[in-house]
Amino acid sequence: MSPDEPLAEETIIRNAKYQITRRKDDGFHLIRITGRYGDEMLDDLRTKVFLYKTNYGVDTSRLAGMTALFAREIADTAQAFSAGERRLVLISPPDTLRSLLNGRTGKSSVEIVLSEDKLRKPAPVEGDPTANAFKELGRIRKEFQTNRHWQYIDREGVWICPFCGVQQPEVRLTSPLSIPESVIEKAYKHLWSRCSSFKPSSQVLKPLNVLQETLRRANEDKMFVTKQKMDKMETELAELKGKATEMEDSVKRASERQRRLLPTKAPEVVGATSSTAPPTWSAETSTTSSPWTTARSPSSSATCRATASKRAS
Repeated sequence: MSPDEPLAEETIIRNAKYQITRRKDDGFHLIRITGRYGDEMLDDLRTKVFLYKTNYGVDTSRLAGMTALFAREIADTAQAFSAGERRLVLISPPDTLRSLLNGRTGKSSVEIVLSEDKLRKPAPVEGDPTANAFKELGRIRKEFQTNRHWQYIDREGVWICPFCGVQQPEVRLTSPLSIPESVIEKAYKHLWSRCSSFKPSSQVLKPLNVLQETLRRANEDKMFVTKQKMDKMETELAELKGKATEMEDSVKRASERQRRLLPTKAPEVVGATSSTAPPTWSAETSTTSSPWTTARSPSSSATCRATASKRAS
């Protein structure tokens, strides 16, 4: 199979751990590796993937479990390709692989681009800051950590570009000492794609006093907006309080009207006795109802009188 033959994406290797596909596009073989890394992948790369004398773009953004062995294989292959004027380019590799490659600084370098469309650009020349995007990202990180011009951040964490002096809402950070890789990439994209004042060959920074004034104005504007929001909230709370007071007064008035509609005393009905009148107790009732009084039958009384007569005689 010729390397110049147009290809749709085809599956080269598929097993229980990982899958490797290939697609031919504009002078590159685009290799996509997904799944979880295993050491057997190294032999697959050597014997089934990197076969042609052409350029390769490798996407490992969905590959987990990468190790130092994998990083070394990629770096060694890239170095071998560069000797034959071919390119092996990593397309937006994950932080894990970047860290592993960074540990090999000085032995070999691997070209990195942030998106597939960057592959269409000619190969960078020696000495160009864009010759290795990975190195440029590292340089930007170092500038954030050590260069005062790069450390102007407003109260909401928005970075002020030291070249154009304009706030970049997409670049937000809390500390220059701990910056996520995604933030570094956004700063990189701003400098190399949008910033009209950034010139790789002649990098002229804005004076510190200009950046300080930009920061002051930005914070004041956001303080003013915050004060406006607070004033609006206070106004809305006052309106709600007034409505609540008005509703409470309305309920009180309705209750008062209902009380006035009720009669002042209960109506009188002729011939009816009040169910609330206290009961009347007679002595007879009290005696017979007393729990301490035992009632005697007539036969018992006659027997007592006969007994008394016998005693008397």
